[in-house]
Amino acid sequence: MKHPKPFEIKLIASPEDYTPIREDFNVIGAFNPGVTSVKTDKGLETILYVRIAEKPAKNPVNKILLPFFHISNRESSPVNLDYDIVDKKDLRKIGKKEVVLKHGDSRLKHLSLPRMVVLDENRNISERKQEPIISPAWEYERFGIEDVRITHFEDGRYLITYSMPHRDFGVRSHILSARNIKDLRNLEGITSDNTPRPEIRGKDAVLFPEKAPSPLTTGIIKKGEEAYVSFIRPNDFSDLSIPGIWISYSPDLVHWGQDHRLTVCRNGEVTGTGSPPVKRQWGWLEAFHETTKIKGKINYATKLMALDLKEPWKVMNISDVLLNREDFRELLPKDGYIPNIVFTSGMVVDRGRTDFYQGIDDKWTAMASFYTDDIDKFAKAD
Repeated sequence: MKHPKPFEIKLIASPEDYTPIREDFNVIGAFNPGVTSVKTDKGLETILYVRIAEKPAKNPVNKILLPFFHISNRESSPVNLDYDIVDKKDLRKIGKKEVVLKHGDSRLKHLSLPRMVVLDENRNISERKQEPIISPAWEYERFGIEDVRITHFEDGRYLITYSMPHRDFGVRSHILSARNIKDLRNLEGITSDNTPRPEIRGKDAVLFPEKAPSPLTTGIIKKGEEAYVSFIRPNDFSDLSIPGIWISYSPDLVHWGQDHRLTVCRNGEVTGTGSPPVKRQWGWLEAFHETTKIKGKINYATKLMALDLKEPWKVMNISDVLLNREDFRELLPKDGYIPNIVFTSGMVVDRGRTDFYQGIDDKWTAMASFYTDDIDKFAKAD
């Protein structure tokens, strides 16, 4: 199949569109959105949870301000943003995105929370919310909430996953839910009572929109029994195993296991999930990112994966690159915060068109629209 080209590319969010939570902070990025769609009396509306990153506007002389949230460890907590003041002499390394303290812990120089954007049927912005849609409540969320994904599940719920980069406990993912589209402004925990949100070990957690048969038997799930399915990217032991896309199973969205690798890494590439998978007549369509080094510089590009419809752990085909930074160079000619990044995190199939939503250079959110027939053929290598 000839490489398809988008027929429309549009800028959705920029740092300039948002005000920081605190007046002494600056917004540095609006990127990597969670995406879903809903048919209303106004037509098809698209809802995005855009990751808004901000950091202290100015550091004192010879010091660095490292942001965090005060945590109450209960649901419905107010957003309480603060920062630690650290002497530069107490740092082992200072990078663009993070610092490493002398005792070994890493800390981000910024943190993120998601905010809602609504697009009308013409993919024009009809609403842009300034307040965060998810508030940090539990300890793992102390250093921010990143890279939301939204899955419209077969029972009508909207399941929301996101990453939490805790500098003491590594990167984990949480799950929230909304009973219907109206409740996407009022999210609920999966567990009952006032307990922490369920975790998936690793990052880039993405849920399938329906259950699938378990490939194995455990003490809880029998082989062939319908279970929740998630893509994940474990970050443990990355020095032993190149990070890639794995698949995990759960009877209840709380307890996860049977993890096994889905993608095969070639030539040292790192892969990670992108959008929640979309069901097609021929199988499952998944957009994911592949990270490579080009002339010593990191490059994120989007590829497509075709999965078996009944056994989604079986990969039928992996496409060539669909989107890379040059596809957005006319729209965004200058490099952003971190150059050469296209991080697709949402996909909407609307009959004859398929829209991909991605973060560009850890700074902007952009949409790229293709003809659905072209995407199907490219994913399957017809």
